[in-house]
Order: sequence, then C-alpha cells, then structure tokens
Amino acid sequence: MDLKLGDKRMVFDPWLTGPAFARGWWLLHEPPSDWLERLCQADLIYISHMHSDHLSYPTLKKLAGRRPDIPIYVGKTERPVFWNLNQSGVQLTNINVVPFGIWQQVDKNLRFMILMDGVHPEMDTCIIVEYKGHKILNTVDCTRPNGGRLPMKVDLMMSDFAGGASGFPMTFSGGKFTGTLRKQTSKMTQMNSTILSRKILMC
Repeated sequence: MDLKLGDKRMVFDPWLTGPAFARGWWLLHEPPSDWLERLCQADLIYISHMHSDHLSYPTLKKLAGRRPDIPIYVGKTERPVFWNLNQSGVQLTNINVVPFGIWQQVDKNLRFMILMDGVHPEMDTCIIVEYKGHKILNTVDCTRPNGGRLPMKVDLMMSDFAGGASGFPMTFSGGKFTGTLRKQTSKMTQMNSTILSRKILMC
C-alpha cells in the first residue's frame, strides 16, 4: 500500500520481490519496474506484523542497500516484528517500536496510530492515519481490530478480502477456481466489505 498525503508518502507492508511463506506464496503480478525507487522515496514505512507477506526481507534487503535509514514503524507487540532481523542480514538503522494507541505526529497535517488486534494481540496490528481531519483505517490481517473498538467517523477503510489472512482467492489460479467462480467470489467479497464500511461510517 502506497499512500501519498500532501507532500508525504507512507508505505504499508511492502512485499515487492521474492516469495513468502517458505516459497509457498509468490506475487501474482510483477510490481512496477520503478518499485525500488518509489519505495526509497517513502517518508516512512509501517509494517503490521511478522508474517512474510507483510515483513518481506527480500524487499527490505533491496531497500537497505539504497536507504538503510528510512523510518520504519512497528507496534510494540509481545512477539517483536523484527525478531529475526540480525539473522536476516538486512541492515536497517531506523526501526521505531511504538506503543499502541498513541498518535505519532508526522507533520502538522498528518499523524498515525498503531492499534493491536483483539484476537492476536501478541502479533497482529492495524493502523489509522489522519490527514487534515480525514481518517483512513487499514485493518490489515486483524480479526478484531483494536479489540472491536473501531474509530468513529472513518472516511476510508481498507481490509483483507479473505478471512484468516488467506491468499484465497486472488493468489490461486487454475483448477476449478477460474472465470465465473472468481468473479462471483470477488463480487461477494466487495459486497461484504461495503456493508462493513457502512457500519463503521454509521458509528
């Protein structure tokens, strides 16, 4: 996720090269050819949790070769996001572990807050960004974001499209899951997301 807010750019969970989950998952589409340049231009990066489709060491290794001091923010989880940093060989020098529920001010117009998951508080996090009074909530893989206490008056919500942090349906191809079935699943997922977004906006 790449957010451009005024003159600031925030990137969430960059996985742009290499596999995830012991080579079980691969990117379905190639990223833009200038992905590394764009990533290096970010003002900050948020990484939600330690799973390799969110904490991509192959991506971060490329980034560290160009900009090791880029500010990276993670929540203060019981199981540290970067528990394997030393063994990874990735040289990042500006990792910020921040407490849950505290606004982090980027500039006078932009701030963000990292929130924990109510089901997996030891590991999963989500983020709310506020820019000029407008709120963006990214629930990432959280099953119960912030223990079910969702922020009020959210303008835009981003959520996962399959329960249980699954790659289904978009990372599957071939077999029985093709054509019409893929479209039906996508339509149902979009409908569910719209209903949830309306519920949040009504809070």
